[in-house]
Amino acid sequence: MALQCAGVNHCNFVLAEDYPPSKSWAPGVIFLKYACFDDLLSIHYCSRELYISHSGPDSEGYIRTPGYPHFYVGDECRWKLRVHPEQRVRVTLLDVSLRSIGPFEKECIDFVSIEDSNGSVLLSTCEQVDLPLRLTSNTDTVEVVVEAKSKGAFPKRGVLLHYKSIGCVTLPAPSSGYLVYRNGDFAHYMCNVNLVFDDTQQRTRVLWCYDDNRWNDTTVWSRVEHVSIKEAAHTVAGNDSAPESSDKDTKLPHNEANMIV
Repeated sequence: MALQCAGVNHCNFVLAEDYPPSKSWAPGVIFLKYACFDDLLSIHYCSRELYISHSGPDSEGYIRTPGYPHFYVGDECRWKLRVHPEQRVRVTLLDVSLRSIGPFEKECIDFVSIEDSNGSVLLSTCEQVDLPLRLTSNTDTVEVVVEAKSKGAFPKRGVLLHYKSIGCVTLPAPSSGYLVYRNGDFAHYMCNVNLVFDDTQQRTRVLWCYDDNRWNDTTVWSRVEHVSIKEAAHTVAGNDSAPESSDKDTKLPHNEANMIV
C-alpha cells in the first residue's frame, strides 16, 4: 500500500489484493496511518546545500527528485545536509522507486546513496527498501546522492525522503549561573550562591530533551533574583514579633540551605 499510494493525493486499494498477508488476519478493525505535506515546501531542485535549523519548523523538511512521483530523469542530484555541530542528521526514506538491476547487469545503474561526512556509507541501493527506513548520521553533515545513468526519463517514481535535526543544542547558562552536567537526555543548571531563578525561586533547573530536538523549558536564561543575606535570615526567623536586636546574627544558617535552593 505504501508503494501504491506514495506520492499521490488520492489513492484506492483493496486490502486483500494489495497486501496479501491480510488474508490470514482475523476479523477486526484496521487503522492506517498516513501523512501529507505541502509539495510547494519540499526541496526538488538538485545540487543544494542546506543548513537545517536546530529546532522549530525549519528543523525538518522533505526532499524529492525532480519529476516525482511520475518519473525521474537521467541525471545526478546531490543534497548536502548540515546541522549544528552538537546535532546529527536523521534521514527517513519514504519512497525509493528506481530502475532495478537488469538481467545482464551486475550492479545498480540508477541508485540512491547516503554518505556521512566521515566517509561511511549509510545506504546505497537501487532496490525498494522496507519503508520507512530511518538512518541517523554519525557526524553533523550527510550527503544524499541520487545518480541516474539511465537515458531519458524513466517510468519510476524516483525518491522521496524526510530530514530532521536530532539532538538538543546546549542552551547558554544564566549570566550568574553555570551548567553542571548534560547528556543526550537532560541538562542540569545552577545559579551562583545566593541566587535563584526568578520564575521558580529555585537555585537549580533540570531541562529534558524531547521531540528529537526541543527542550521542555526555554527560560534557563531568564532573570535571576538575588537573595540577600538579610532577607534569607529574616525568612528563617519566621514571624517572630519580638523587636529585632541590633546585634542579631544575620548569617544564613548552614542547615537552611533550602532557603535559596
